[in-house]
Amino acid sequence: MTIKRSPVVILKNLIFLEALAAIAFFIAKMLADYGEIYERLEFFNVVSYNIAQTLFLFFGEAVIIGYVFFRWHVEHVTISQDKISYQR
Repeated sequence: MTIKRSPVVILKNLIFLEALAAIAFFIAKMLADYGEIYERLEFFNVVSYNIAQTLFLFFGEAVIIGYVFFRWHVEHVTISQDKISYQR
């Protein structure tokens, strides 16, 4: 018999990874002025810093959510008569 983990695990993992991402984002923000660095790049004239930052955060969030859902999708517990195994 194969059993999937509860969808609550998705929420728990998502909250945990979002917290880590927020901490990493704020630490990176304190270490450097990325607005000033961005203004030195060639495509500054094409895309504003606010739009670039929004796109970066959007794709970062999409990667985190995709990772959490994929990880939940492939994880399962298999129960047989002689053992219980957790597979990723």
